[in-house]
Amino acid sequence: MRILPLDNPFHQAPVYLFDEVDSTMETARELYRETGFPGTIAVTRHQRSGRGRIQKRSWHDSPGQSLLMTLVLERDDLSFPPEQLPLRTGIAVAGLLERVSGIASRIKWPNDILIGERKVCGILCESTGRLFLIGIGLNVNQAGFPPVPEGESYRRDPVSIRMVAGNPAEPVELIEPLLASLAWALSLEDWREYIESRLYRFGEEITLEPGEAADPGKDPDSDRLVTGILAGLDPHGGIVLETGDGTTVWYSGEYRMSR
Repeated sequence: MRILPLDNPFHQAPVYLFDEVDSTMETARELYRETGFPGTIAVTRHQRSGRGRIQKRSWHDSPGQSLLMTLVLERDDLSFPPEQLPLRTGIAVAGLLERVSGIASRIKWPNDILIGERKVCGILCESTGRLFLIGIGLNVNQAGFPPVPEGESYRRDPVSIRMVAGNPAEPVELIEPLLASLAWALSLEDWREYIESRLYRFGEEITLEPGEAADPGKDPDSDRLVTGILAGLDPHGGIVLETGDGTTVWYSGEYRMSR
């Protein structure tokens, strides 16, 4: 482990680089417990037990090919409802791709970044009390990926910055510009307009596998699929669907990739 000499706009806290950890989320949490410094960041060249937002899904990486990091913030660092955090982080990644590599990307609600129809980045945000953790897994230097395993039809073949931009990059070199982009995104006032201009399938009919409904009177069946027009986002970051029954808002769930 070593501390990187980087400009961290979040309290100028240390940025720790590890060759390998189980998970940057757990490593960052432990570092915060030891130091008490908000803004602390854990970066690794390889995760043994990376995971995604959905519990059954894991995040696989080849050592040194991805940017894998977690930033620890406290509640006072957020000037907005915490529900917006994954989407604002998506803004930061999309901005980074555009500024550093000239790559146009789209934000797939609630926490993925796509180039075309292929995933280049996953975001995982967790909270414990007044503590918030922002986990980012960005494919940077892969020349290709193994095919998606049978039985995982929910996934699409991933993509990397190298595969699109055509030249290799060092993941660690993206940390500082990503942090600058994240500081900008967390202070952005017109965040909804920014996302909706880049929102995957915006204005189109989608099929949502819902989680929790915004309406407390609803008791959604998690196995029931909802079809409607993706009309945008509500102020808390929920997805707005126009269906035959009217307007519904969902704060968790996943909509299916187009075929």
